[in-house]
Amino acid sequence: MSTLEQMLRKEKTGEDLRSVVRVMKSLSAVSIRQYDAAVSAMLDYHEVVDLGLQALLREATLSSILVTPPPEASPAYIIVGSDRGLCGRFNDTVAERTAAAFAEGTVGADGARILTVGIRAEGRIMARDIVPNQTIPVPNTADAIGETVQTILMWLDEQRESHQIGEVRVIYNRRTTQRLAETVEETLLPVTAERLSRLREKPWPTRGLPSFTAEPEALFSKLTRELVFLGLFKAVGESLASEHASRLAAMQRAEHHIEDYLSELGTSIREERQNSITQQLLDIVASYAIMKERAEDTSRETHRTSNPEQ
Repeated sequence: MSTLEQMLRKEKTGEDLRSVVRVMKSLSAVSIRQYDAAVSAMLDYHEVVDLGLQALLREATLSSILVTPPPEASPAYIIVGSDRGLCGRFNDTVAERTAAAFAEGTVGADGARILTVGIRAEGRIMARDIVPNQTIPVPNTADAIGETVQTILMWLDEQRESHQIGEVRVIYNRRTTQRLAETVEETLLPVTAERLSRLREKPWPTRGLPSFTAEPEALFSKLTRELVFLGLFKAVGESLASEHASRLAAMQRAEHHIEDYLSELGTSIREERQNSITQQLLDIVASYAIMKERAEDTSRETHRTSNPEQ
């Protein structure tokens, strides 16, 4: 295979890669918008739940509704990563934060219950000698986030039945104005007295005062579960938006490199074609010169043969 043919094949491969990168960029851009919209909707619902807690705290005391987990209770960690790659160090930073959390805390990885969202995050965590108790896939659409959160809640309920669970924490990446993937760790349970005190001190937003007929403990339990649902939904949704933002940036860098590669390759192809054309022209000129010389020799030989006296 000639050098020009090899270059043309490389150019075709580069153009195919560029098409794939552009498709992935478009998918990531669309996904970011739908996940942002889902998280925004959940934040509105979060305000409703906070109002419910505020109404509860107008008539109930903190001591009657707060339940403090025992000191020996095991923490539960929800680690949110990704199932797919091409998003930089997205899963590595989550794994590093998880390892740091166990190194800083009083309970190591052996004494905690761990659920991982995302196969690649599971691999990064296991590489740091942390073995999750269960791994579930990352939702592929915004509509599937709720199902994933329900699966996590069911897992937490199972852990409470088989183990004594205290704190529930979630580690994930979120997108900020400064960074595409900022790793954060948040505590979902237990609900702290400081947070409830701030809610109780807030003024009620309307003139009509709230009331309820349910038992304060049962109502607080339901509202707390909603808070955990919202916290997990926000973590998964923001993680997915951050993942696609990281992938979009990676694809933009890849597209830039491909464009540079194709530009340099195109220059080389043009030079190779010009060299090939020049070589063909030189071959034609050389062939013409040889043929002309042979024709002149033949003419002279014919002339001597026809005129022997000369």
